[in-house]
Amino acid sequence: MVARSRFFALGLVFSFLFVLSGGTVLAAPQILGVVASAAPLPVTCAGGLCTAEFSAFCMQQHRVSPRGGTPYRTAKGTILTLVSTAPDGTQRSVVVNDKVSIQSKRGHFAVRVTLPESAVRGLGGQVAALDVGALASLVPVAQAGDKTPLSKSEIAHVTGVQRKIVARVLASDSDQETVTVGTMTRLISALPRWGRVSAERRRTLWRDVVGPEPTEASNIGLQKAAKEFRYCQHWADTGRGYGLRHCLEEMHDFKADRITKKAWKAVLPGG
Repeated sequence: MVARSRFFALGLVFSFLFVLSGGTVLAAPQILGVVASAAPLPVTCAGGLCTAEFSAFCMQQHRVSPRGGTPYRTAKGTILTLVSTAPDGTQRSVVVNDKVSIQSKRGHFAVRVTLPESAVRGLGGQVAALDVGALASLVPVAQAGDKTPLSKSEIAHVTGVQRKIVARVLASDSDQETVTVGTMTRLISALPRWGRVSAERRRTLWRDVVGPEPTEASNIGLQKAAKEFRYCQHWADTGRGYGLRHCLEEMHDFKADRITKKAWKAVLPGG
């Protein structure tokens, strides 16, 4: 019942934002913050393209949430690094801001970063991953017909001073929800985009992707991610309704929405 309430609430959020936009692109959508990587996130390659998904949050309460697939670009100071690891453990890395395309996914809760497979193979390693640096922000690509486009000064303020304020607040947050969503994104990324996974894969996923089960001494955000994973694992094991990935995405977005609200509060007077 709790999960259904969460899903229903998120559905209302999306419906409300869609109504505000009138179902068409009337204004530039929100600038997004991206949760920095605790570790580089492995990319998945197919059909000449390699992708990775990252947790995001909204930086502008007064602007509309992006539709899925809205194109974004990296803001000044945002660094995306491709890390390639050879069989002997040797690593090579290169900044790939100019090679990626970025699109929103599930509103402002997540983004998908895509780059050519040739860029990945060019580094020569067998395992490739993307790293998002600290203070990462994404700006929607300007579209013809925007009624209220983003100004240069607005972009500079939100991705500069405002982004630093939000980063400090989230880093000191006792709930450590950036750790929760970052961990859940790693789990989501390790699952196929479509179809169900085997019971064995569901059983070993946490160990294979994250490591040992957290203890009471572990980071609270990691403990919360483990709790959500166990819930989704049980839900998927029943074979009713949501598969593991879908459930994790829903739970991730609920947590990411809490991060967004904290980001908004942080920049209010007295926040």
